[in-house]
Amino acid sequence: MMRARRLVCVILTAIVISAFSVPMTALANGGTLRLAKVPAGPHLLSVWTQPDPPRAGRLDIGVAVMRPPEATAILDADVQIRAERIDGIAGAATSPATRGAGGNLLLYHAALELPAAGRWRVTVLAQSPLGNGHAAFDLAVEGPSPLPWILGVLAVATAVGWLLWRLKPRRGRAVAGLGGLVVALPSVARGRHPDEWQEQGFGVLIFAVSFIVTWAAGALLRWRRRRR
Repeated sequence: MMRARRLVCVILTAIVISAFSVPMTALANGGTLRLAKVPAGPHLLSVWTQPDPPRAGRLDIGVAVMRPPEATAILDADVQIRAERIDGIAGAATSPATRGAGGNLLLYHAALELPAAGRWRVTVLAQSPLGNGHAAFDLAVEGPSPLPWILGVLAVATAVGWLLWRLKPRRGRAVAGLGGLVVALPSVARGRHPDEWQEQGFGVLIFAVSFIVTWAAGALLRWRRRRR
């Protein structure tokens, strides 16, 4: 009986930890290529961003500064990143880019905090012994990902369903299914645009997982009781 309770606690803890860990993305190499060897004064610049699609919040940017025409890496450049919404409503975000911050010593990395969705222009400024230059590109930034709060509600619905299952199995199943439905419907309703198909998928997935996890916890408890 104690092992069954511990197993359920581990499952719930993992869900809660996942809810809080999803937004904590790390600076990484690569991502979506935005500029490919674009002239920027005496330099060539290649720029990558992630996540894809870009969302309000953290935007990771990787920059390669190269010497033409061979496109050899320049390792002593000063790189600055600036992002501003094209309509000028939201404030600008700026950050220096540090070489090797993402693990690749040939790339300069920066993390920007974009406060709102909308169309943003990102400008990369590079200064080296060759001179100064800059290049820019536009990004269509979407709203924050719904996944963290979905996982949080899932954890609560699963915990409540498990507790009620111990008292009345049918009520526990109903709470689990209802909790999953409450989480799923907003995501499905918002997924009218083709780019938002992931939100629909998350909604359906959370509905299924919330019911299955609660059912499995109850089944495990009943099995343990029979063995006693």
